[in-house]
Amino acid sequence: MKTISFEHQHFKLFPQKACVNFTELVVFSPEHQNCKILIFKLLKLCLNLRNNKVIVVPIEICEGFENTLFSFLKSECGFNFKSASKTTLSLHNRFIKRQPVRYDSESALAYAAYYGLVNNLKLWALIQSFREFELKGPILDFGSGPIGILLVAKEVGVTEISYFEPSLHNRRLLKNFAAFLGIKTENFSVSAKFNTILALNSLREVSNPKKAIKWLSKNLSDQGKLIIIEPGDKDSSTRLVRLKSQCGNLEVSFPCPHNKTCPMLGTKDWCHCVIELQRGRYLRELDRKLKLNHHRIKLSCLIFSKEKNLRENVLVSIKGSSATICSREGLIQVPPIKKRNLWEQIL
Repeated sequence: MKTISFEHQHFKLFPQKACVNFTELVVFSPEHQNCKILIFKLLKLCLNLRNNKVIVVPIEICEGFENTLFSFLKSECGFNFKSASKTTLSLHNRFIKRQPVRYDSESALAYAAYYGLVNNLKLWALIQSFREFELKGPILDFGSGPIGILLVAKEVGVTEISYFEPSLHNRRLLKNFAAFLGIKTENFSVSAKFNTILALNSLREVSNPKKAIKWLSKNLSDQGKLIIIEPGDKDSSTRLVRLKSQCGNLEVSFPCPHNKTCPMLGTKDWCHCVIELQRGRYLRELDRKLKLNHHRIKLSCLIFSKEKNLRENVLVSIKGSSATICSREGLIQVPPIKKRNLWEQIL
């Protein structure tokens, strides 16, 4: 067996067929006479697919976040992979069934090590890809969980965050991690105004999301934005976009170019984005133990604000020989658009 590394891409080549992974290049068949040609054809195909559809979080960021988080969890909390894996799998099953979770110290640790890490990587990818996700203070992290957005905050230079988190065990871990990173945290104040309010995977756990959004809108400044990020499966995306027309004085400013009912509702497709994580060893190991895969993840998102929506012609789908643009006039089919991410404006 021959192994060739190439910029974190990997392809496993078999006689007469190939399948694409992404970390190293492994050639299983020595019989290939034109192996180099096949490799570079696959590399070109892979890069074209990535440029069209996928936002990439590079290995340096993934490993940096992982090393920071697990350094804290091991030194301060006695984190153990084996027990955390079992608890994380239990959490995963409850989330899939949309069952409520009562957090104790063990489940808070497990959530932090897996879901908290992935949420921070997703947010980092969006901040790097779209200016609408810039974190302008004051910031409120709604339903922050045990580590909130602290890894991203440290990376982009945020020094102070307010949080709203009902679980005592999650709050305790959040405060300790913030102190570990040197970030100041404050409990939510109903009288405060925020330029950025984030809700990452938290509205799915709220019994009345519409009421929660209206409640949070009272704490938005006039130039503020409410960023809601949810899983990217069709059901989660559908539930989220149905909130567009139910939020009173707020306008949707991302990704949509209008505030009308989503034209993708009732179709086979749905509005979501894909992010590729070039995972470090901790996340790969947790994925292996759980038999899950966070190599590529889907997410859905809405950003609400009090300002007028100025977006136009947003790329929402690329399939086969056509792409779909969402415009103020509805969905438009166009030829494939290369080197663009979903949710980018096509001017």
